[in-house]
Amino acid sequence: MLKFSYLLCCFSFLLSGIFVMVGYNAVQQTCGRPVLSAELRAKIKAKKDRIMREYETEQLNISTADGLNLSGLLVKRKQAKYTLLACHGYYLGKESMAYCLEVFPDAHILLLDFRAHGESEGNLTTYGLAESQDIKAAVSCLKENKLTAKLPLIAIGFSMGGALLLGALSQGVQLDAVILDSCFADLRVQMDRHFSRTDRLTRMIVPIICQCFFWFAGVNVDAVSPVKWIQDIQTPLFIIHSRNDKITFEQDAHKLHAAAPCSQLWLVDGSRHGGIRKDYPQQYREKIAAFIHPYITSNPVLPPPSLKLRRPSE
Repeated sequence: MLKFSYLLCCFSFLLSGIFVMVGYNAVQQTCGRPVLSAELRAKIKAKKDRIMREYETEQLNISTADGLNLSGLLVKRKQAKYTLLACHGYYLGKESMAYCLEVFPDAHILLLDFRAHGESEGNLTTYGLAESQDIKAAVSCLKENKLTAKLPLIAIGFSMGGALLLGALSQGVQLDAVILDSCFADLRVQMDRHFSRTDRLTRMIVPIICQCFFWFAGVNVDAVSPVKWIQDIQTPLFIIHSRNDKITFEQDAHKLHAAAPCSQLWLVDGSRHGGIRKDYPQQYREKIAAFIHPYITSNPVLPPPSLKLRRPSE
């Protein structure tokens, strides 16, 4: 009996070690700095070079409160009416938001690399817990820049970038209006979805993996909840989502819209994650332009803080 108990204890210890190792690898893959191929790095560099060649730009070095240096590229426009902060998604970088140059022709645009992405410092992604400092630093930089200081400040966030914006807004960052494109509503739910597409062992131990996020990366998965952050945000929000998105689901958009005190919702059919701007280019530009118009005019008429802006889904 004693021998059996000893063997059972050893087996349990070994199994726990395997689970922790699987969890550690999962954290490394989802929180660590993206490892990009030489081919992809070359494509990103070519896109940045093209932006700098075709537009008047200024490379910015933005310091965060916790001591990281972030890379930013400020695209300057003559007769700009407002400034746009463009926030990329997970595993992407500032160059992925280059489409904003066409969508927002009347804006100075700051393309920002979040920590642990692109040319910015840092090795861990926390999905909004630490990145709020990145947005605070970027907003402060724009507020202090003579070119952009007196202009309205709009932001757009794709996928994770939208969640990061909501985290920053919930901590008091001031923006005039925000566009959320394909944003997730809750990190734990998002992790369940992500790991459900992996091997059976990983699917079985998702709760352990979520705990490993805290042990190895300091990320409390339950604390990253855009649907909770959004409840007290009074900034006007435009939520854009596809009914066919398989990365962040349509229900995420409905949850965010229902919880937001001041939001509009536009749903489309057929687009994959990140594909709305490509599949609906004209509507994408027109609907965003109509949304931000009241907030970039010289005498904007803002809705009362308690008013819920509800737009029929299309």
